[in-house]
Amino acid sequence: MKKTAAFILAFTMLFLCACSGSPDSPATPSDAQSASEEPVKDGRSPVITEWGVSVLPEAFPAPPEGTHDFSIAKGLAEKAAFAYSTDFYRITFICPEIGIYTFSNELIALGYTGGIKKFTDASYYSDGYRGYWQNGEKYIRIQESTAIDNGEMIFVIDIADCVDNFSDKLAEIFPKFNGYCMSIGSYCAHDGNGDRITTEFDGSFAAPSWHWEFRFANGFVGVEQADFEKYFYSFEAEGYKGVMLMDTIDGCRVIISDLIKSATEGDYGVFMIYNMDLKTLDIAYTNDASIYTEQNQH
Repeated sequence: MKKTAAFILAFTMLFLCACSGSPDSPATPSDAQSASEEPVKDGRSPVITEWGVSVLPEAFPAPPEGTHDFSIAKGLAEKAAFAYSTDFYRITFICPEIGIYTFSNELIALGYTGGIKKFTDASYYSDGYRGYWQNGEKYIRIQESTAIDNGEMIFVIDIADCVDNFSDKLAEIFPKFNGYCMSIGSYCAHDGNGDRITTEFDGSFAAPSWHWEFRFANGFVGVEQADFEKYFYSFEAEGYKGVMLMDTIDGCRVIISDLIKSATEGDYGVFMIYNMDLKTLDIAYTNDASIYTEQNQH
């Protein structure tokens, strides 16, 4: 357990210290389009039973019971870490807190893969509701949740197209994971002293050391455990050695794995956390495994 805790701490601290962006900071929508009714005298708009807009996916749940103050905005694609790589829609609404669980269950009934969890005093994830789903066509994610009076919550949910964001250049070095995430991931290059050079990938891996992460908002969503395990074992054919450990993080069942392959130019490493409850997969790739393993030893 001590080793696992150290692994999580190193994984988190590396992210916070070495990379740009933050776990939950995607692009801000522009071209806002209000879809709310005229507010009533107390400032609260009427309860809705339909979204009333045509841009949402055909397979999409109805508003949770008691939903009101709905609005929608469009965001534009941006080729950067923590920014959606396709145009997306962001919906905001208020409903009783229990309604988000109904929303999740209905997404799954409609064929989406994913899950939801409320985090409080979390050590790895950000506090609040985290929810991620995909059906091969649409990617859906809870961007923000805020408690208000009377047991209601403001939920902000993003909807984007499912696209392949795995770099072809990265796939020349590591087995490719065939999954869906919101962005191209976060890249970070280091000099010979381990100091950061740049977070912009120029198309080559010429830096002395580097890591490329798909984690938190950048992580893969709607991942089945069998697909994660298949991916883990695919590294054996590439000469990697590693282990899988089951544990819990912030109340979620997880499988933690590390895989390392020694080569003349260095030790390549792949470090993964599969969340069995959220069905998400966080992955870090590097040409210098000591970036992660040396921090584990402290």
